[in-house]
Amino acid sequence: MWKMTIALVSMVAFTNVGATGGVTGKWTVAFTFDDSTNIPGGTLDCTLAQEGERLTGACSGNTVPIAGEVQGQNVMWRMRPPVGGLWDTSEGNPGAKFTGTVDDAGATLRGRFTFDGNRGSFAASRAN
Repeated sequence: MWKMTIALVSMVAFTNVGATGGVTGKWTVAFTFDDSTNIPGGTLDCTLAQEGERLTGACSGNTVPIAGEVQGQNVMWRMRPPVGGLWDTSEGNPGAKFTGTVDDAGATLRGRFTFDGNRGSFAASRAN
């Protein structure tokens, strides 16, 4: 009986996060590079919009557009900043890619990112 109850609760939580609008909202993303001696970390304020598996939005006061996808609890997005802006993609810079997992409650998102050959980790929480 307990196994069936746990499985049902897990299924409901999994379905809820992957449903339309599951990660839609404002998020604060704190990031740290693996090599933090040369590259400082920081925070980003992002607004995410989920439609089915499609993810769009922007960070840093809507100046850095993002596009990605949500599959169940797995979330991925790429940042393609304008030339001269934060995380500039000029000179062949591929931009940043964030890949993580949202918790069952849909309140936190944790994972890894890459930017210009550098890697790091991030933790995001819903902003009030």
